[in-house]
Amino acid sequence: MKKITKILVFSIPIFFLGCTAQNQGVKPSATTQSGKQDSQIVQKATTNLAQICDGLSIADCAYKGDKFYNQGDFRSAIYAYDTNCARQDVNSCLKMAKMFEKGEGVSVSKAAALDIYERACYSGNTPSCKDMQRLQK
Repeated sequence: MKKITKILVFSIPIFFLGCTAQNQGVKPSATTQSGKQDSQIVQKATTNLAQICDGLSIADCAYKGDKFYNQGDFRSAIYAYDTNCARQDVNSCLKMAKMFEKGEGVSVSKAAALDIYERACYSGNTPSCKDMQRLQK
């Protein structure tokens, strides 16, 4: 029992700290319609995305992420889920993992998805263990 407790005490923070690093595949376009580089537009768009859930509760941010996802706005959804994942919302982390698997709003990254599933599994989320095993094959 003590061993399990120690594992959980050390693995849960690691799980949640890793979530914020998962948005590495999000790459806003750096070109305007004319094809010229415009870093100010990219910077403004990225800043706006990063502020999607500012001032919102976990439930409201999750709702917003789901709304974006259902509308096909995957980039906005991944930012909302990432924000909630960093706030220790496992469901948002798992939704983000599915998006990494499918390449929705991010580059396909089975490694990132597997990392999220492993962290969730070792933190006690049993359904994510099946996803982890599926990706390990």
